Amino acid sequence: MEMLKTLRTQINEDNKETLQIVEENITEKINKNVDEKFCKMELEINNIRIIQDEQQKRLDNFDKILRQRNLILFGIAEEERNYSDLEDIVLQIINIKMQTELDRKDIEFIGRVGKKNSKTRPLRLTLTTLGKKISILQQKKTLDGSGSYIKEDYPPQVLETRKALLPQLMEKRQKGLNATLKYDKIIIVTEKPCHKKGLSNSPLKETGHVQHNLITKVSKMSDMTFKNIISSKPFQGTSNQR
Repeated sequence: MEMLKTLRTQINEDNKETLQIVEENITEKINKNVDEKFCKMELEINNIRIIQDEQQKRLDNFDKILRQRNLILFGIAEEERNYSDLEDIVLQIINIKMQTELDRKDIEFIGRVGKKNSKTRPLRLTLTTLGKKISILQQKKTLDGSGSYIKEDYPPQVLETRKALLPQLMEKRQKGLNATLKYDKIIIVTEKPCHKKGLSNSPLKETGHVQHNLITKVSKMSDMTFKNIISSKPFQGTSNQR
C-alpha cells in the first residue's frame, strides 16, 4: 500500500510538472503570437499614417493651386441684387479706386464667403490669370482709409499658422531684420551687396605704362627693320667699262 501511495504521489507530481510545462509552452506561444500580431498591426498602422500624410500633402497642394488665383475683398457692402451687380461693384473698385485695369473676361468667379448674417461677408474673387492677381495686389495700398482691404486666399490651417507666427515676426523686425511672412513661413530678406569696379587712383601711372608699352613695341619694330637691312644683299650698281 505504501508503495502504491508513493507511486501515485510521484505520478501526480509528474503530471503537475508536465501540466506546468504545457501551460508555459502555451503561454509562450500565445505571447509570441500576440507580439507578432501586435508588431504586424503596428507596422500596418504606421503605413496607414504615412499614406494619410501623403494624401493630406496632395490635398493641401491641390487646395493651394485652387486658391492660387484667388483674392479676398473685405468691407464691400452687400448691395448687389444678382451676380452681374457683384461684377460691376468689383470692377468699379479695382478699375477706379485701385487704378488697375480689369475686364469681365478677367473674372472667372465672384462670390460671398460664408452664410448670410448681420455682418458684411467678404468677397472671393477668382481671376483667370495669376499675373492679373499680382497686378491687383501691387495696388492694394490704394484702398487704405476706404474701409475696404484685400488679401490673398489662404486655407484655414495656413491662416492659423500665420497667426501663430506673428509674434516671432514682430520680434525679428524689432531686431532690425527685414522679415516677412511668405505663405506659412517667415522669410528673412537679405540685400545683395553691389559690387562696383574700383576706379584707378593713379591714371598717370596707367598712361605712363601704356606709353612705355608703345615705346617698347616701336623699339622692337626698329630693331627688326635694322636687322632686315643688315641681312639683305648689298646693292650692286652697273660698272663703267672702258
